[in-house]
Amino acid sequence: MGVVYLAFDPKIDRQVAIKTIQVEAMGHALDAASLRRRFILEARTAGRLSHANIATVYDVGEEGDTTFIAMEYVEGRTLESYLAENPVPRFEETLEILEQIAAGLDAAHAQGVVHRDVKPANILIRADGQVKITDFGIARFAATDLTQTGTALGTPSYMSPEQLAGEELDGRTDLYALGVIAFRMLTGEKPYQADEVATLIVKIMQGKPADPIHINPLLPQACRKVLTRAIHKEREKRYASGAELVAALRKVLLDPQELRRLMELTRRHRPPTWWQRWSPWIAGGLMAVAAVSLAYTFLLRPEGETVVVAPTSVDGRPLAPEDRKALALVARAESKVSEGRRLQALADFEAAWRLSPEVVRLRKAAYVQLLLSLAREAEARHPERAIERYARILELSPEYTEVYRRLGRLHGEVGDWEAARDDFLEYLSRRPDDLEARFAYAKGLYHLGRYQEALGELWAVIEKHPPFLAQVRLWRGLCWERLGERHKAAVNYRKALALDPGNRTARQRLRAVGG
Repeated sequence: MGVVYLAFDPKIDRQVAIKTIQVEAMGHALDAASLRRRFILEARTAGRLSHANIATVYDVGEEGDTTFIAMEYVEGRTLESYLAENPVPRFEETLEILEQIAAGLDAAHAQGVVHRDVKPANILIRADGQVKITDFGIARFAATDLTQTGTALGTPSYMSPEQLAGEELDGRTDLYALGVIAFRMLTGEKPYQADEVATLIVKIMQGKPADPIHINPLLPQACRKVLTRAIHKEREKRYASGAELVAALRKVLLDPQELRRLMELTRRHRPPTWWQRWSPWIAGGLMAVAAVSLAYTFLLRPEGETVVVAPTSVDGRPLAPEDRKALALVARAESKVSEGRRLQALADFEAAWRLSPEVVRLRKAAYVQLLLSLAREAEARHPERAIERYARILELSPEYTEVYRRLGRLHGEVGDWEAARDDFLEYLSRRPDDLEARFAYAKGLYHLGRYQEALGELWAVIEKHPPFLAQVRLWRGLCWERLGERHKAAVNYRKALALDPGNRTARQRLRAVGG
């Protein structure tokens, strides 16, 4: 909404952040005077808020054509920046951050103030861990007469359905955004994703959110119900406060029964040789304790030497040397992850994997989250590296359904359409209602020259009337054209243009087939 400067205010003897707005340059639907009046009113509204988790507004004024707000300078980083490096923080860290955001929002709502643009970029985290909500620049009193139905301010991914519809808003729109932030911190992804803003808006208002357990199978099952309620389309069915939402998350994330379920999940995919080797530990009911205590008892020294102590199983048999060293490497890697030394942690995890994949599978959570983070960062510039890391995730956790979709897309980008087809087939066997994935699968079939099969998949998508129907029609036209059916191709190109008159490819292909 403006430019931010760092300044020093001698009156209060401290650094402040100065946020400015050039009204005439905004190109806003409101006239300049109305926008300036709104800006000043909302700044004064925010200035009445006093809470440890809200950045304080000190002053508001005008200088020539420039309107400004002087606010508390918070030395730290945004939550957006934090999540770019740590896409899925530890449960305890996530809860601590969410709890502070919730406290700030609840305090604002108690005074009738709605933020309307809650998002990670507007959440600041100080070095000491304190969280500050900033940029109440578009906050307003829920009852102010400046409210205008149809004026939608905010960031689409975090906007509630009622905000996208231009309805009157209250604090529950901020709680929806808090729910989206919680979803992202626990899964690494937002509940609704799309390549185009229009498609994203349709999904938020009409679609079904992604299943958090499908994205991150290490989440407790009860987390699905909590997150679904937090981002419910009907505001009346959401949590009544931020504190209530965080309390519900805390209960399910730290439930001992769920932690035991996660241990069972890791056992389920362990090879038989591992079961035989560790059966005395399992029989004694001590596997979870052994995995933790041994890993930290036999830590590697900085010089690479191992503490010379031989752990034994319940019946007195010593563990294999490679298992002991792998446990030590995994423990050291987990410590490095928590310190932010990701590449060093990766090297330790990979060394442990070469020694004993079974041990790594038992203590896989941190390794999987590290691989997810690094793979997502590599997707744009280094797709081959991302593919390798996603493949390792599936070796560790075959239940990670979402990874198959990402692999399918990446294999397509590097031209490995056979692999892309297999990835999407596996993904669709688990999530058959994902129309975007089915569309991508159909495009893969096209690139493999299997045009009839592609036509069948494309028709299955068309029957569901997706928001990207114009693109589906275009690809059906391409399939028919490849099969020599120029008339059928032309029919589909025309339908694509009827839905999207600006589709240049459809127009070019229509001319090419003589339509």
